[in-house]
Amino acid sequence: MGANVAVTNRRMKKSLFGLALVSLSIISCDKKPEGGTTATSAKPTTATAAPTPTPAATPTTTATTKAEAITPSDKEPFESLTFKPKADKDANGWPVFEIYNASKKTITFANLSGFAYDKDGKFVAQTKPVSWNPGKLAPGAKSDWDLKIGDREAAKVSDKATTFELCYDSIWFDGEAKAVTGKGCDAKRPMGGVKSDKAKK
Repeated sequence: MGANVAVTNRRMKKSLFGLALVSLSIISCDKKPEGGTTATSAKPTTATAAPTPTPAATPTTTATTKAEAITPSDKEPFESLTFKPKADKDANGWPVFEIYNASKKTITFANLSGFAYDKDGKFVAQTKPVSWNPGKLAPGAKSDWDLKIGDREAAKVSDKATTFELCYDSIWFDGEAKAVTGKGCDAKRPMGGVKSDKAKK
């Protein structure tokens, strides 16, 4: 009988040992890693770069450059230059002028004077003549530098002056033997100037 008890005890120990192994296997399978997900369910994450913003278009100066030129045409000598006063003024109160060649000839020289008139068109002041040498100003082109007519020995202009104009009584075209001279750039000059045919000598 004692042998049977011993055999029975051994069998019970084996059975208990087997149950223990099964329990451990079940526990191992159900155990989850920290974070609440199983190792097999975790998905790798990929960092997504933020889209690069498209830079704003930079305005070009093409239109401005084209606007600086004018369409040349056949002109009388004393209609060949076009003057545009700017908002800028010098220390004497005279505006700065842009100069354009409106003719179909290249211009190399002009003798210029500035005139100022009041609101009623009456003469106020005149500058000293200026020898203007633009190099070779092509037809339709704008001079590379603006003219400060009041910087050249010009007295300070009166506050009465509201209109400013330029006048020239001599102009030289490239390739010609001499300059074309005229008249009309004196204190008797009316606002707006005189007709081209009357400016000729």
